[in-house]
Amino acid sequence: MKIIKSGTTRRNKPWIGKKIECDACGCKFQLEASDRLRVESDRDGSYYRIKCPDCKSEQLIDTNVLDKK
Repeated sequence: MKIIKSGTTRRNKPWIGKKIECDACGCKFQLEASDRLRVESDRDGSYYRIKCPDCKSEQLIDTNVLDKK
């Protein structure tokens, strides 16, 4: 099914369609709406914790990077 116009769920999940490259193994993958990302905060800011689907290593992505359109 092809989405012609995104509804409110895309606004709640700004990572939909973003492409990530794993720092550990070099796997390239695209995030989907069904992916569950954890947002964590510390004194340096907020970030998403993502597991590589290939090697399962954790990737930490700054929320500012994925929230950009």
